[in-house]
Amino acid sequence: MINSQIKDRILKLLTEENLSSSKFAEILQVQRSSISHILSGRNKPSLDFIQKVLKNFPTLNPDWLIIGKGEMYKQTQQSSLSFDENLQKSTPIEEKSEKIDTKQENSSNSVQFVNNTIPPVKNIERIVVFFDDGTFEELSPKKTGKKS
Repeated sequence: MINSQIKDRILKLLTEENLSSSKFAEILQVQRSSISHILSGRNKPSLDFIQKVLKNFPTLNPDWLIIGKGEMYKQTQQSSLSFDENLQKSTPIEEKSEKIDTKQENSSNSVQFVNNTIPPVKNIERIVVFFDDGTFEELSPKKTGKKS
């Protein structure tokens, strides 16, 4: 498929993403006629157009779009990253009752108990880092086997 034209790859993108040319133009914020001219072969896409496509479809492989090399979508790369144990530890919910004296008009002192619940600490599930060259890397903490 290396010999196919960029317009064919854009058509394939529209098919894969289930987009009409009008919706595609709306997403890229370009005129519908621009899309029509590119798809008909009248015009070749400009660098600005290619950049808009890659910006709005970050999983699209730039090499595939521009030169027809490789797979259509980027392969997700997962790296193992060891997070600081302090970040990964889950703190159990602590509950404490506080005694509050309140004075109500025309009544005697009353005592209320208020439950103060501290929300649980959230654990990091994954981090996705986006690079300025259009690539990204997904980082996941190592599983420790501990259950909270």
